[in-house]
Amino acid sequence: MADHHCGAPMDRERTTNAFSSLDKVTDLVFAAYVEKPTMAETVEPNARMLKNTLDALATCNVPLQRIVLAGGAKSYGFSLGRSTLQRKRQSRVSLRRSTTTSKKT
Repeated sequence: MADHHCGAPMDRERTTNAFSSLDKVTDLVFAAYVEKPTMAETVEPNARMLKNTLDALATCNVPLQRIVLAGGAKSYGFSLGRSTLQRKRQSRVSLRRSTTTSKKT
């Protein structure tokens, strides 16, 4: 069973403290993401969070073997222009088929 640990990736010191007891962890799933109005503004905080996390794990001598970067809309090219993907603040779209059927007469 996997343990889950949450750091504060914007803060290098807090991240290092949060990961200080992870001496046997081999896998990292990194899913932190900060959305900004433009892609140019989005890059810096997200790169900083990943760097802080990796630096903290290296400082704590965590023996990582695998790193998975989990993404959302940015993985599907949302940042490249208009998309039909829903955002969290939008209501859900029902994918259920209609239960009514037409009868041939």
